[in-house]
Amino acid sequence: MNHRNIQLILLVVFLYAGNSFANNWQSPLIKQLNNNSALVYDHHGQTLFSHNANKLMVPASILKIATADAVLTNLGEHYRIPTEIYLTPDNYLGIKGFGDPTLVSKTLLKIAQQIKKHINESPSVTLKGFWLDTSYFKSELRVHGQSASDNPYDASLGALAANFNTVNINKSRTGQISSAEAQTPLTATAIEAAKKLSAGKHRINRKRQLKPTFTISFSQVRL
Repeated sequence: MNHRNIQLILLVVFLYAGNSFANNWQSPLIKQLNNNSALVYDHHGQTLFSHNANKLMVPASILKIATADAVLTNLGEHYRIPTEIYLTPDNYLGIKGFGDPTLVSKTLLKIAQQIKKHINESPSVTLKGFWLDTSYFKSELRVHGQSASDNPYDASLGALAANFNTVNINKSRTGQISSAEAQTPLTATAIEAAKKLSAGKHRINRKRQLKPTFTISFSQVRL
């Protein structure tokens, strides 16, 4: 559902709540909806507005409603998906993902700042490198309805994903590539993905996931 249709539905609610509107108030809404459909009803089940309510159409992304209901019922509203960060005895940084979808650039920056603070407060620690543990999810996990397009909603699922496994890119007419987000640095992955794109702004998914080629026991220092 696009923003215009959302505004129309909100308008329906406000119009219905008031008493001073003309008898033909539905006409402009129906005209705007055109061949789309809308159904608005109150908490008593009384229909406030209906247009093409029984018309068969491709549904909007409403599966998230059922998903959210299942999560709230089984895990509760205060549950948060963890991302575990460890320091091994030989000074490697270990990051184990559990599917947290909120690992976007701003969040990752905060995590990096916390890690830097911890390292600075531990003079004896000199990082040698890092490990990424994605073994919590099966490799090449796919869901019903997922296609092979570059669209963001077709991005691969993974236990450890940054920015929803998508990259946001600007490509000039001269071929110059830059990040389309001020908070997100331009990576080699983004540059490689942009080579096949036309000029303009693009958000595309990254289909390939890191394979869980290792299993680490991070029983040492937890950050």
